[in-house]
Amino acid sequence: PVYALLFLSGGDEEHVKLVSGGDDEVSVWDWMQVVTAVDQTSAAESLSPLASLRAPQGDIGRGSLSARAETNAMAVDGERGRLFAASGDGNVYVWDTSTGGCVATMRGHSDSVLCAGLRPLGGLVTGSEDGTVRLWDPRCEEATTVLDPFQSSKKHPSFNGKRWIAALAVHPDD
Repeated sequence: PVYALLFLSGGDEEHVKLVSGGDDEVSVWDWMQVVTAVDQTSAAESLSPLASLRAPQGDIGRGSLSARAETNAMAVDGERGRLFAASGDGNVYVWDTSTGGCVATMRGHSDSVLCAGLRPLGGLVTGSEDGTVRLWDPRCEEATTVLDPFQSSKKHPSFNGKRWIAALAVHPDD
């Protein structure tokens, strides 16, 4: 399944990429090839991603590796060439959009990261199943602020005893 989609612009229509985040990888597609595949069955059969970005696996001991986490949301900083992938393991993986390499792992949430957005004046905002919103400085890969909207109130509804942050919006003047 695909949990997140976004477009990367290359400056003109011929260089637009579609980015999809799913169970264990982020895939980068040539948008014009996707459009052609919708119109032509033969093109659909040969459609494949330009790149597949696979989140690192953690060492869980005794030579074993953890499963790769799903990507629940993404945000892109085109100016700095960074793609932020909010993952089910509580991390945000930072990918270089020109090389496809994972350049950083932003740690701090204690549960799945469900949403992500970029602040126009800089910084990343994430929301998680741990009930917190984190404001990050991507330059140092650390959360500069942690907001817990449920901390002072028990009036908010919960799902199975959890209070998730499943969506967020960033103000364009922030």
